[in-house]
Order: sequence, then C-alpha cells, then structure tokens
Amino acid sequence: MIDDDNSAPSRGYRIKQARNLTNLSRKEFCDNTDINLHTLIGWECGRHSGLTSSGATKIVSRLAKLGVSCNTCWLLSNTGTPPIIQDIYTKSKSVNFSESENIHIELSTFISHYKNVAHVIIPDDHLKPAYLKGDLVAGISVFGDAISGTIGQICIVQLKNGELLVRKVLPGKQKNLFNLIHLTLEVDSFKIINDAQLNFSAPILWCRRVKT
Repeated sequence: MIDDDNSAPSRGYRIKQARNLTNLSRKEFCDNTDINLHTLIGWECGRHSGLTSSGATKIVSRLAKLGVSCNTCWLLSNTGTPPIIQDIYTKSKSVNFSESENIHIELSTFISHYKNVAHVIIPDDHLKPAYLKGDLVAGISVFGDAISGTIGQICIVQLKNGELLVRKVLPGKQKNLFNLIHLTLEVDSFKIINDAQLNFSAPILWCRRVKT
C-alpha cells in the first residue's frame, strides 16, 4: 500500500524524483541556496508535515537553475506535468511534434543524460494508482549492494534470468534477496515474488502517460 498523493512521504518521494534528475546529492542540491540541508532531508523523508508551499517554491526555483522544469502543484499533490529536463521541454515546444514523438524525444534525451537507464512499458494495472497499463517509465539502474537502497520504492528490476518487471521492492529473508510485489490487493491479481536475486534495480524517475 502506498501513501496518498498529498501525504508528507509522497511529497518527499517526488522531491527525490525531481532532484535525481539533476544528478546531485542532497548537499550539492542545497549548496549556495536558501534551502537548508537538514530541512531538505526532513522534506524528503516526510518528517512532520513534510514539504510546505513555500518550500515547494524554493525547490522549483532551484530545479529551474539546474535545468529541470517542475511545478509546485506536482510536488505538493502530484497534479500537473511531472518534472522534465529543460532541453527536452524546449525542444518539444519549439516544434509541433505529435505526442508519441514528444515522448520519444524525452526518453531519448533522458537516456543520453544518464548511464544505465532502464525503461519499460507498464504491462497491466497491478501498480495502480501509481502507474497504469501503457505508461512508459524509466529509471537509473543500481547494482550489487546498492540495490538495498531501493527498498520501499517502485522500481524496474531485472531478475537473474533476464526478465524485466516493475514492482515495489521489499527486503527478503537474507541480504541481497528481495520480495517483489504489486500494489493492488485483489486476490486474483496480488502476487509476490519472494527472495528474488536481482541483476539491477532502477527506481522510477521518469514516467509518461499516453492519453487515450
């Protein structure tokens, strides 16, 4: 089960998603700004009441200077357009591309900015309400012991047999073993893969939903 979009932990998770697009640590993100490092940590961890409206404005301003376009409504309530690297935004606005072309441009540029990008199309609705069937998602893969740092997040994961899945990652019985779950709780669709070994795990940082 995940938190509602307005909760402090959900706001914190979205801050981390946006910050990760800058490829900066928390400290680097706060350097030479009016954002206090300990305050940012509190926001990202969802402590107390979490991110405030004034805090969201500071985050958006900092992201803009780092080349990431974001809006306060998305940070605070998950409404509006998710964050996007600025040169993708500029390119998509300067030419009258179709929706599918814009998505392709965004994904291609995302891949060009980072190493070890994993991307898949969500095959079903077992990750509602976070992601729907047909959503295109991408993330930056981590390996080995770093996979433990993705526990609690929805990730693109690769099993040892090479199969790609999108699941919420939970700890297994032993180190470097992980339980992989859907978010829906219907009896006929809820599925857990217990104690899986993973080649990599990629927390989702980028998502585009094709309008139907």
